[in-house]
Amino acid sequence: MSDIALIKTARDFNRFYTNFLGLLNKAYLDSRFTLTDARILFEIGSQEGVSAAALVRDLHLDPAYLSRILKRFRAEGLIKTSPDPADLRSQIINVTDRGREQFEELGRRANAQIAARFDNLAIGEPQAVVSAMDTIRALLDSAAKPVPAVIRAHRAGDIGWIVQSQGRFYAEEYGWDLRFEALVADVTGKFLANFDPEKEYCWIAEPAASMSVRSLSPMAATASPNCGCFMSTNQPAGSGSASCWSTNVSAFAGRKATARFSSGPTTCWRPPAPSTSNQASALSPRRDIGCSARRPMAKTGPSPSDSHCRKNFA
Repeated sequence: MSDIALIKTARDFNRFYTNFLGLLNKAYLDSRFTLTDARILFEIGSQEGVSAAALVRDLHLDPAYLSRILKRFRAEGLIKTSPDPADLRSQIINVTDRGREQFEELGRRANAQIAARFDNLAIGEPQAVVSAMDTIRALLDSAAKPVPAVIRAHRAGDIGWIVQSQGRFYAEEYGWDLRFEALVADVTGKFLANFDPEKEYCWIAEPAASMSVRSLSPMAATASPNCGCFMSTNQPAGSGSASCWSTNVSAFAGRKATARFSSGPTTCWRPPAPSTSNQASALSPRRDIGCSARRPMAKTGPSPSDSHCRKNFA
């Protein structure tokens, strides 16, 4: 059983969001349609023919209730039906020209409503809202497909995120004190202060606009890939973030490397250089956690199958 406080928080958010969008108003978007009417019209207008059975299944509507709405739409000249070639007992529903106009007008009003809400937010906040929405859908919608990972260079704030995330994760999960966060800040701070794009690179792997995986991987051009630190937050399996990260490490180094990553919050740390204090060395795991790499034997680039996440580092 879930924590009752979590359930109450989720219900509270549901009430907020329905009010936020005005979903309880009888006239949805100041139109003559209810929310259910508008959603049904959207499903019909956005598809090239749909059956009533599909609408019942996808929208979880009572068949008799849907039948009454479709009858009204037909009487108003919004939809038309034709026999289904694959099943003569079924009808295929399409919007008429008039129905298309209503469908597009509702779309314009819905876009304007969201745009007006976003206009009241600060720079970057609309992206944060959409990112949170992506996360909610990925976690709750079993049919949602993982968004392919996108690899980019680090930007302002990314290194700070790595320090914050790793410090918090190891404090919460393993009870490590602030000395570990200081170590992460030292490693990443030196990376920024002495960054040499010819020998080092920072990869940020993220699906769409959300920040699911961020990894910092300084490496020497003459050595095998050396993972400085790797941070992964919970993400849907199959998103490809780890694969894209490994591919780009291989491409940058000009060698073939392999890596295995576990799902969930994981960090890969290499022990500090011998000159680092014993205290700092004790804070670093003695072996990789969730990541392993071996010295490559052949000079090869990424496979063609990884072209979707390849970047040019020239």
